[in-house]
Amino acid sequence: MKRILWLIFFLVLVLASPLLEGGETYHTIIWLRLWVIGFALYYFLKPLRKGALELVYPRGSWLLVLMMLLAGASLFTTHYYYITAYHFANLLVYFLLFFLCLGLLERERNLAFGLVLIFNLALWLEICLGLFEYFWLHPPRVRGSFFNPAYYAGYLLALIPFPLYALFYGPEILGERGKKLLVRLGFGIIFLCGLFALFASGSRVAVFSLVPLGVVFLVRYRWRAVLLLGVLLLGIVFLPNPFQKRLKTINRDPYAWERITIWKTSLRMIQHHPYGVGLGMYKYYYNRYAYPVRMVEIGRYGKEAHRAHNELLHYACECGVIFPVLALGFLSSVFFLG
Repeated sequence: MKRILWLIFFLVLVLASPLLEGGETYHTIIWLRLWVIGFALYYFLKPLRKGALELVYPRGSWLLVLMMLLAGASLFTTHYYYITAYHFANLLVYFLLFFLCLGLLERERNLAFGLVLIFNLALWLEICLGLFEYFWLHPPRVRGSFFNPAYYAGYLLALIPFPLYALFYGPEILGERGKKLLVRLGFGIIFLCGLFALFASGSRVAVFSLVPLGVVFLVRYRWRAVLLLGVLLLGIVFLPNPFQKRLKTINRDPYAWERITIWKTSLRMIQHHPYGVGLGMYKYYYNRYAYPVRMVEIGRYGKEAHRAHNELLHYACECGVIFPVLALGFLSSVFFLG
């Protein structure tokens, strides 16, 4: 019963993600936040009945705690307290979810099988929606159940590693079923269709995704991976696809390269506020440091950015330059120390 309960918990989180609409549907965010907090309280407080609380944490977790303290410090310096409190609550939920997942996967090892299936089914659902759009509706860019193709691409990229993981380590999580040819073929089809849908979104995320995927394949297959990536790149260049069409028309869009300007503006903001402008305050400070849009004659300063489109830059602007240093330190400790 407990295992089914936790599978329902993750199923709701994964299937409800497209409803967030890029973070603009606040009611959905609040309900999902309460969903995570409720299950986290159940998980962490239930052992207290026995007089003990066990936590599972990786090396470098103290860096995560420092990051949360640094983010929380902006509650005392912000000009808009309730907005900062809202964003700090979001970070706190992610913090709880991280340690909740670590503890569950360590203690409930049977969950791995169910989670892999849930993530693959959620991925396959979005793939089917994207393929239906691509072959029957013929939009300029595929977006699945999302309103924005970029968010669709991000969702796919977050789930694509799971069929790849099942392909590489199927016997470890699926037992004898993971060795069957049809099972491995099924995960391979999901992975390839996911890549196709990713490029059909026309998002730049698709190209950047080749870097981590390329590293994984190089470690696993070495020189054969180079051949595979070469074939994939040739297909992107020579076969008609939405991403190729977007590259041909990208210079017609005056805002196509605006992220570079946003990054420059963020660096200017950091220069003036090295200790941060406060959590959630980025969009309120952006116009003070914004550069004009060169290709637009009227309303050259009308472009507003709510985020820096780079998480490290964004939190450096809001929480100070030390925040991304701590984040990179934590990631390094996880990858290199385990």
